[in-house]
Amino acid sequence: MVDGDPASDIALPWQLTRSAYVVNMLDGFWQAYLPDGKRLDPRLGHHSTWGMVKSMELFLSQGGVVGKAVAALCLATVDLTNNNQWMRQDSLRYYSEALRDMTIALSQPRRDCGMGLVSAIRIFSIYEVRTPHRPNQLALDWRLLIRTKSYFVAVNPEPSSKQSLGWMTHITGEISLFRTNDPSYYATGAAHRLFVDDRLYMISVALHERKPSFLRDEAWKTLPWSVVPKTPRDLILDILVEVPTAFEAADTYQTMASREPITAEVRRRELVQFCLGLHLQLARWHADHLAVVHWASQVTPLWDMDTPTPAPSQPHIAMLHVMTLYWGTSSLIHSILRATLKDDEPRPCNMSPEVSCSKIIVALSNLLHPNIGLFRIHLVTIPLSIVMLQLQDSSLQLNALCHERRLLARCLAHPGCSSISKFLSKLAHLFHFNVRLQTTDLWASEVPPIS
Repeated sequence: MVDGDPASDIALPWQLTRSAYVVNMLDGFWQAYLPDGKRLDPRLGHHSTWGMVKSMELFLSQGGVVGKAVAALCLATVDLTNNNQWMRQDSLRYYSEALRDMTIALSQPRRDCGMGLVSAIRIFSIYEVRTPHRPNQLALDWRLLIRTKSYFVAVNPEPSSKQSLGWMTHITGEISLFRTNDPSYYATGAAHRLFVDDRLYMISVALHERKPSFLRDEAWKTLPWSVVPKTPRDLILDILVEVPTAFEAADTYQTMASREPITAEVRRRELVQFCLGLHLQLARWHADHLAVVHWASQVTPLWDMDTPTPAPSQPHIAMLHVMTLYWGTSSLIHSILRATLKDDEPRPCNMSPEVSCSKIIVALSNLLHPNIGLFRIHLVTIPLSIVMLQLQDSSLQLNALCHERRLLARCLAHPGCSSISKFLSKLAHLFHFNVRLQTTDLWASEVPPIS
């Protein structure tokens, strides 16, 4: 049973937890998690971020760190609709046990090159999104991982009310584990699937830190695809991974501008050329994927999230996800160019962060629809963070985004997006944005269309 009283076998040892309870719990999980409760099309796997989802049954039946992490996630997800206290309590119990088991596992040699632990950490990250109000002491301090030749040792500090060891911290742990292997290890099989799924989140850490990512190294951009060809999503991430390097260069230029103007001018020109190169890469990606770009540009905003319409088809969900990454990358690069180009210097055509932000928000209004399920958390987290970051940019012509800001605020205020809204609040201090969207007449009955 997944509702009512807890099933008796939930407290049994993991090797005995093979009953219909597992099947029922997974059924409830899939209904809440996937678009319209339908399994994801394997043909679309490489165009989205779903590698972890397809193996959920196997992980749950295995037990151990990964099995307990999946059990915690399933219970937390099903609890959204059932609102049972025992589910909430058992979810936290399994999560805390999985974290403790992870601490032990990190101190021991591994036979699977860490991929089982990476799977567990990915589930931890999803759990953090799903459960914004977990106890502070349920955390691993990945910052204190000590690398040795063959294993990691995790040292748990004293819990502190000021610690914020959640989603971003787990991703930092993933990075540590991924880097224990050579890039060529991720060329095939489950390792490749995990790597291409998680690359976006690993890039997000570099975006937050405004420091170059190890993923921009040539080996990390080529060897994992020596067998499997790159998808449009992979190719756009090849461009996005360069943005943190541009962030660092922009910060260096700003620091030097007043005290070392001559050297700063050299740095500025180098930064402009670097970003213009990225702009050309974006133009090539655009030209190579005109059909997807044209379709996504025709998507209309979804103002009423209570509209009883079916979720977008899975191919459309995948295309919207990829296009939000394209527009997000464009917005960031063009914002840097706008801030560093002088008035008398030529500017690229169609350089408008406002247009990119507008398109992302329109796409997000469709991807945030509750019918897509909790799976949409994977799709919207990074594009949504980019939009929120950009909306704080004083150089952005915010008057041109009045309706889009209203649209986004309306979507995030919907009860079906409560988990995402709470998680966005947790991300605010990491990406240095204000989660409150200042809009006027937010709940106006007549909403002007977005052109």
